[in-house]
Amino acid sequence: MEKYRLIEIQTEMAELAKKAPTAELGEIWQTIPNRREIYKIKKLDILPNAFVFSTSIQFEFDIAFPVYVKINHRNLIFKLNPEDYKTHGIQLVCNFPKEAKAIESRRYERNAMPEGTQVMLTLRPISEKTAIDVDVRILDVSLMGLGIQVGNINKDFFQRNSVFKIIKVGGVPHNESAHFTVCHITLKDDKNFVKVGMSANAFLSDALMRKIQQEAEKQLLEKS
Repeated sequence: MEKYRLIEIQTEMAELAKKAPTAELGEIWQTIPNRREIYKIKKLDILPNAFVFSTSIQFEFDIAFPVYVKINHRNLIFKLNPEDYKTHGIQLVCNFPKEAKAIESRRYERNAMPEGTQVMLTLRPISEKTAIDVDVRILDVSLMGLGIQVGNINKDFFQRNSVFKIIKVGGVPHNESAHFTVCHITLKDDKNFVKVGMSANAFLSDALMRKIQQEAEKQLLEKS
């Protein structure tokens, strides 16, 4: 039997929804006495804070009962009460729900940063032995970890210090509650650099994910 996990991070909900197959996005339904109305999702738009679902026929919902949405990636499911959504023609619009459920994944996929970007983080070791900050380049990011690139000269520094916190994103101060532990250090093709894999002790915040994305987009615009 598949194991479901509670999801309360909006960033994760959006990332799961983006991976739904285009041919079979999912469905919206409402169960009322003696009847269950099911509507196939034909189009899904993901806004910064909301979902917009479109079907081929108009919705007919009874406001006395909740509406359910299932997105066909890891069976992402959530409930909407009447005050949580609005309908217009063949569209249903709702803010990201406060919680959803999805089939547990064994690991979280890491997404590579766009080619040509150099989004930098400033890390500070969580140790009484040193207060040295170090700037690193993000290579990939997931909801529970980071892959970063550092100069080979800093390899020993990361071997001596295993737990870090983020204090800046793109040179701008940032207070992230998650702490990051070094999992592995590997030599890159360019022997002047090493890749450091880091796992987080909690989900990365929406604010951090947003800042990383905005910094990458800004760099891409500057290059265009």
